[in-house]
Amino acid sequence: MLSFIRRLKDARARKRAEMEASEDEAAAMIHRLGNPAPAWEEARLRQRAHRDQGQKAQADHWHRVRMAIEKRNGSYERPDYATRMLEPD
Repeated sequence: MLSFIRRLKDARARKRAEMEASEDEAAAMIHRLGNPAPAWEEARLRQRAHRDQGQKAQADHWHRVRMAIEKRNGSYERPDYATRMLEPD
């Protein structure tokens, strides 16, 4: 039983050493190539931009809905920032 545990620990240590070596090789390659962004990172940034764009569109939509409801109910007031944007400097 002890020999099995010892072999298992040795195998884990070898695997860990191999992974550290491959990480070092990857770091050296990135350093040589000028640190390009990995494809998964580019995809993540594209996905985030797409999500943010969708959230902004959704927020704009619900803002228009709220304004239409307030206007219909007669409680619509133009916010100060909107009047400031329309006034010339």
